[in-house]
Amino acid sequence: MASQTSSSSQRELINWCKGESLDLKHALLLHGVPEGVSREEIEETAGTIKALGKVRVRGKMFHPQQQSVMVLCECREEIDPSKIPPEIMPISEGSGWKTVYYTEPQLDNFEEKLLSFLQSEGRTLDDLPGLCSLTKEGNSNPEDIIRAVGDVMTRTNQQHDSHPYRRLRTFSGVSPTPTGEETLDNWLEQATLLVEEGECSDKEKRRRILESLKGPAFEIIQAVRLNQPDASPSEYIKAIESIFGTVESPEELYLSFRALHQQSGERLSEFLRRVEKSLVKVVQGGGLPVSAANSARLEQLLRGSTSELMLLQLKIRERSSNPPTFLNLLREVMEEEVRQLAKQSHLSHMRPQRVRTVQAEKEKEPESVSRSELQAQIRELRAQLEQRNNLQPQPISDESLTGLKENQKQKNESQSELQSLRKQVKALENKMSVMAVKYTSDPPREHTPQPHRYKAAPVYKPAHSKVFPPRQDKDEFFCYRCGENGHIATRCTAPENLQKVIRKFIRLVRVSPLPNKENPNPAAEEQHVARTNKVEVSEPNTDLPEGLVGPSFIHTIKVNDVVCNALIDSGSNVTIIFESWYNKHLPDVPIKPLSGLGLWGLSDTEFPYKGYVVVEMEFTEEITGVSGRVEVLALICPEPRNQQQTPVLVGTNTSLFRRLWELVKTKGDENIVHSMRIQSVYAPVKAQEQFAKDEVLGQIKWKGPGLLSIAPGVKYYATCKVERQSAPSKDLVLIDAPTEQLLPAGLLVQPGVLSDANIDNNSFTVLIQNESKRATSIPVGTIVAEMYAVDTVTPVQLSNLPAETLDPSLFNFGDSPIPEEWKSRFQQKLAERRNVFSLHEWDVGRAKGVEHHIRLHDLRPFRERSRRIAPADIDDVRRHIQQLLATGIITESRSPYASPIVVVRKKNGKIRICIDYRTLNNRTTPDQYTMPRIDDALDSLSGSQWFSVLDLRSGYYQIEMAPEDKEKTAFICPLGFYQFERMPQGITGAPATFQRLMEKAVGDMHLLEALVYLDDIIIFSKTLEEHEQRLLKVLDRLEEVGLKVSIDKCQFCQPEVKYVGHIVSANGIATDPDKVEVVKHWKEPTHLKPLKSFLGFCSYYRRFIANYSAIVRPLSELTKGYAPTWQDPKTKKVLTQAKSISSRQSHSENGGLKLARTLSTVFVTV
Repeated sequence: MASQTSSSSQRELINWCKGESLDLKHALLLHGVPEGVSREEIEETAGTIKALGKVRVRGKMFHPQQQSVMVLCECREEIDPSKIPPEIMPISEGSGWKTVYYTEPQLDNFEEKLLSFLQSEGRTLDDLPGLCSLTKEGNSNPEDIIRAVGDVMTRTNQQHDSHPYRRLRTFSGVSPTPTGEETLDNWLEQATLLVEEGECSDKEKRRRILESLKGPAFEIIQAVRLNQPDASPSEYIKAIESIFGTVESPEELYLSFRALHQQSGERLSEFLRRVEKSLVKVVQGGGLPVSAANSARLEQLLRGSTSELMLLQLKIRERSSNPPTFLNLLREVMEEEVRQLAKQSHLSHMRPQRVRTVQAEKEKEPESVSRSELQAQIRELRAQLEQRNNLQPQPISDESLTGLKENQKQKNESQSELQSLRKQVKALENKMSVMAVKYTSDPPREHTPQPHRYKAAPVYKPAHSKVFPPRQDKDEFFCYRCGENGHIATRCTAPENLQKVIRKFIRLVRVSPLPNKENPNPAAEEQHVARTNKVEVSEPNTDLPEGLVGPSFIHTIKVNDVVCNALIDSGSNVTIIFESWYNKHLPDVPIKPLSGLGLWGLSDTEFPYKGYVVVEMEFTEEITGVSGRVEVLALICPEPRNQQQTPVLVGTNTSLFRRLWELVKTKGDENIVHSMRIQSVYAPVKAQEQFAKDEVLGQIKWKGPGLLSIAPGVKYYATCKVERQSAPSKDLVLIDAPTEQLLPAGLLVQPGVLSDANIDNNSFTVLIQNESKRATSIPVGTIVAEMYAVDTVTPVQLSNLPAETLDPSLFNFGDSPIPEEWKSRFQQKLAERRNVFSLHEWDVGRAKGVEHHIRLHDLRPFRERSRRIAPADIDDVRRHIQQLLATGIITESRSPYASPIVVVRKKNGKIRICIDYRTLNNRTTPDQYTMPRIDDALDSLSGSQWFSVLDLRSGYYQIEMAPEDKEKTAFICPLGFYQFERMPQGITGAPATFQRLMEKAVGDMHLLEALVYLDDIIIFSKTLEEHEQRLLKVLDRLEEVGLKVSIDKCQFCQPEVKYVGHIVSANGIATDPDKVEVVKHWKEPTHLKPLKSFLGFCSYYRRFIANYSAIVRPLSELTKGYAPTWQDPKTKKVLTQAKSISSRQSHSENGGLKLARTLSTVFVTV
């Protein structure tokens, strides 16, 4: 600690840390560093002290007296003086560097402490006699000095009640609360907080309460002071609350809480805060225990909220068993509101804007209308309705129908005005709600003299409104916000004008046309009664034109062999199954997640959904004439607020009409189509079949980046994008040059015929040859070729087309001990999942919804020199680059960035092109996504008996690069200049992007049913049944994401597999013999860097070696900065022993990480 005794060094360290804004507890100052030592060498030398952690150099300064450099270092760990040596030996030769670190100042005696205290108070020792009223003769007594110090401390720490504070807002108790004053509830909350949390005295608290009161409230407190002069501040607050507060029992408070509902225009977060405020009153009043507050809050939110979509997306109902706290729930609701607002803003920009020019005479408004006049008019209308309520007709029975008709004719004059008024008021109330249509298949009985107007067919009626005659008045269609004509409130941008809206309502009700009393319509007086099950039947209105309301299309279908009624709705783009029917009949069908789809009906409110399912629907011959099954994707939606007769709504996504037309053609009777109610689609479908082969199926365009320049006489494989005009099919298509927009002269496209199902819309390669004598360029978006349907003379055999399933024999189970029947079933189910398996080296997948981004903190372009390629490798490199081009993994580049390549030979003799991205990585901001620890991940395999390992085919190549970052991956070689379209290896952030994708793809199965480490996936289970379910589930999720696994590297249903350098089996985790074999032949290290590599490799399996740290401790000591002695016999002995123990196979039991065998008895202690 000699280096710490110098006060000058301490001051230098403190001042330097202040200038660098560095924490003293993490600062280390090195003295005696030679001038020529680099920053990297200093950091490496200081890093040999393990207690410091990672060390970074913050600054250098030359010391003229010592003729050396002082270096300020920042340490990751907090400095512990007991673990820091006085000197650090440099890695290179030379004398040691002295260490200086911060130590707390120590006061040795009472005098120094006293002087420090007096100095902080601005005093000296001479001031003590005056403070304690001592004479000069007695000021040398130590007891008097101590007593004086105590007096100073007492005076200094004396509490001052007059310091500035936040005043309570004024409360007078006058109702209603005047402007500028606080309400009773808010004042009580602030006053209670002052009394409970304030640090001032009770006298000061009483004074502050009195300052905030005036009027009747002040008089109440004056009376309290008169009767109880010593009343506490809490008694003041209780007196105010008892006089001005409402006296409500706990039951009344609880009922008020349960009566809360979300108001129109109120956000869900605002409603939640209102619920919480009422709930606090209930709990404080004793109406509800504190333990039940979270459950009551969540239940009332579900009961009183109208934001069904947000409640569904937040999964509030599923959390009833474990309700969240108020703060967590409010935070989730507010975050969801922000997302919904951003989504609505995005949709509003995307919707086409239509502008109408309307010129109308401006309505003359009175200059001022009092509120009392409007209220009087409304009361008058209500009184008029109440006076006529006694005349409301009673329900009509079938037996008394004739007598009732006569009574209605007699009372027609008195009731006609009432009926018209009621209809108009009801219509005005329902203009702001979404009209829901109800259906019935039970035809009503006819009781009308005009049978041709009302057939025995299903009847249709709005759920909450009566059918009334259409008005011809232009003032009927007006805005409920501003009162202007021609638009509705949801499209209004004008300021609100409530008085104008009320006047228009009153005028609309008063001036509504009444039925003609002289010539009443007899059909309007008749009522029809139908016996239906939970269905309202509207009153027939003869004012509706014939044919305006058609019959409903509700029929019986089968969904996964379950019979139900379904509404076939040609106006719906989606098929919907309501949640209650799904839970009852289809609980085994999994709901797949879905986002980004908005459902909109007649209103501006988005309809919620939980996800979608894949089901089979069967339509009977009764409605189609031909029975058949159709596979349908259906949304699962919650029940609407109004009643529904049908649990299923069949939309146009089923392609029902086209499917039925195909079935009719195969049956051979085209006349049957007229019985299917699809006459309107018969002609278009037939015309489309006749002319489809003459149309262009799609266009192939150059997608860039930049111009496509082709040298004269050169063939180029261009990666293009396909824009289809029809859905893909299994037919053959012709790829040929475009006929309308011709290519530049001299450019020829190689025509070809291939299956439409094999065409990748995002990456399609076209061969273009330039036969001209000059270079020709094609801009982005140029149509390079077109797709045409072809006429096949000989039908295409199914064997020549790409098979929907793979050959089951391709799946090799090796020496797996599973029974043959299990193996056959496994192979068959795996063969059905064709799209998730890669059959050859360049059959790589394309991940959906993910791109890799490269964020640079230094945007200056750079260019590295191209490195030489050995002549023996040129042909292999050229062939490899052509394969990458043909697959679409790389393209030619014109990037300002350029990195060199390094050619490496694999074990099988093939080459691997590695890009030296060191310059790019130094400028890249790293992605801090956490990679899993192998040791922790392998612990999840505890108790498993069966294992399957999946290996992705060229995993990094299955992720696309972001378009703006593709040029940053450019690499240069003697054979050309290219850039990656997919994510290359060796760039910073690539492992994090890939691990994030894999964990997202596997989802909630990670660490529970499967384990993911980059492109290696292991599925584990205890039984074969469980293993089959988990394996197929992982493959389905990989297929949804768009990833492919290498079929030749997968291991299925094995009791022992290799995974990330370990042997995994039911017995535990063991080392891989192929990996540890390297240790036996490891070259003996001769300097520090190879020694660290050797120790790092051996420590990978340290969990399998007992007392590993004690065995290799002599080698670890050599890495601490001291010059190692390589020829020392002791060192050689430890090296030999480390190789021996690291190359032995060991097992670790799952669950406890216990070593299976102890190796300490095998080795000699060094």
